[in-house]
Amino acid sequence: MSLSQRYKHRQAHARVEMLEQRMLLTAVLFVSNDGNGTVSEYTASGAVVAPSLVPASGDLLGGVALSGTDLFVADTFKGTIGEYTASGAVVNASLITGLDEPQGIAISGSDIFVANFESGTIGEYTTSGATINASLISGLQFPLGLAVSGSDLFVTLYGNGPIGEYTTSGATVNASLISGLNYKPWDIAISGSDMFVTGIDNGTVSEYTTYGETISAPLISGLTNPQGILVSGSDLYVANSGTTIGQYTTSGATVNASLVSGLESPNGVALTNLDVPAAPEVTATQGTAPHHVALTWAAVSGASSYQVFRSTVDNFAVANKISGGVTADFFNDTTASPGVVHYYWVRARNSIGFGPASAAATGYIPLQAPVVSVTDEPHHVTLTWAAVTNATSYQVWRSTNDNVADATRIGNNVTSDFFNDTTADLSTTYFYFVRAKNTATGVGLWSTGEMGELS
Repeated sequence: MSLSQRYKHRQAHARVEMLEQRMLLTAVLFVSNDGNGTVSEYTASGAVVAPSLVPASGDLLGGVALSGTDLFVADTFKGTIGEYTASGAVVNASLITGLDEPQGIAISGSDIFVANFESGTIGEYTTSGATINASLISGLQFPLGLAVSGSDLFVTLYGNGPIGEYTTSGATVNASLISGLNYKPWDIAISGSDMFVTGIDNGTVSEYTTYGETISAPLISGLTNPQGILVSGSDLYVANSGTTIGQYTTSGATVNASLVSGLESPNGVALTNLDVPAAPEVTATQGTAPHHVALTWAAVSGASSYQVFRSTVDNFAVANKISGGVTADFFNDTTASPGVVHYYWVRARNSIGFGPASAAATGYIPLQAPVVSVTDEPHHVTLTWAAVTNATSYQVWRSTNDNVADATRIGNNVTSDFFNDTTADLSTTYFYFVRAKNTATGVGLWSTGEMGELS
């Protein structure tokens, strides 16, 4: 490859890397559609990724929540919590069952808190589906929205309007932290000590502190039956139960009132900057495997597959991909040139995209064994062999038995493809071994032992 070609290749490779990283770092927005029982995926700027990421599984969907790369969805109609990957694959569509019209979901660590609308309870479960306490909090009147902040749970009650505060162990802090509301609060989102609440009756979003003080009621008005709400940095995303998701600032300014449109009664909203996988730690064999370079790495958390790159120089920008879609934590490179040091990089992939490349691992296949022929002469034994690819010299060894461990070296740095043994004893049969060498990878594989003697 010429310098100009290499430069163009490196520039093209860098552009691809930049585009991939831009895609990877885009925040992902998940919306549960109450009207058609699907979960849709969009970018944070409103672009459609997958209108039916999770296909219809029930008539009514409530809240959605993310934990790592797993998506948890409340199916109000079926009374279940389903678990899916961020790419829409089903992990367990009935992870938690027997619920009573589940609506809001909040996740803290490995715990899921679920608001059961009809039974008036908050249940606690693990993200693996085990029940901790199905009635952690009880006696509520139509709980809908649910948010967790530290060790506190905040709950909106649809019927009589108060917002209650409880601990994550179920103790009541203040069952009427905020009361006297007449707009039927639906969902709740918390950022620091600020709490944002949707009012479905009067089309508003109101802001309070987590201590119960009113900051702005309403902060945003003129909405159409707002249900789900989430806060991300300085942005608010609000699900208007008709057809849209609107984007606003936490100070109430409109960014885009129809950021996402064409929905069917959106309810739950979740957003995350899902991380790409970490770089693997790769090792490569250096001449210990006779006919391939064996690459191994520890499995990367969340990775679904890996790509393998190779170059003869330590520069990932000019490396070539030699395999993609590797699902194991190892790869055998059988196409490497023997006797040449190669540099290898591996990068992991998950549902979001590719992570960074690993540090370079060096590996090589040893120089291959020469194929030796022996000719018996009156005054010497002649050894000949075909030149070994990438070899710069050869070693010649001799033994009185067919065991290379007992052999003695009789020729070193032989640069031709033949050798005359003039020190052989008359009437003694010898076994001869030859191996190639170069400065990059050292000595290669032994030839088979070939017999010879003075004639």
